[in-house]
Amino acid sequence: MDEDQLLKPSDFPVGSLKSRAAARSLLRQRWNSVERVTYYINIGGLNRFPQGRDPANPHASKWFKQQDGKLCRYVSLPSGMSPEEAERLLGED
Repeated sequence: MDEDQLLKPSDFPVGSLKSRAAARSLLRQRWNSVERVTYYINIGGLNRFPQGRDPANPHASKWFKQQDGKLCRYVSLPSGMSPEEAERLLGED
């Protein structure tokens, strides 16, 4: 669907359920259109996990915007874990 054809929050009364749903849909479409890059970190068992995090589970940083406009994050992998397994355990963003 072309962005011009999307329903906009302003197409509905302010604060209505339909207005809020249109706003969520618009934000989701924008979020999904941004290219993302994930860097996986696993340096021979010298993973850097934030204090208090279980080193047996993957840990993902928050997404942040790079200078080129792409969204980026870092994922620390436990020793022996594949990026695919980490993504499965981390679930949706």
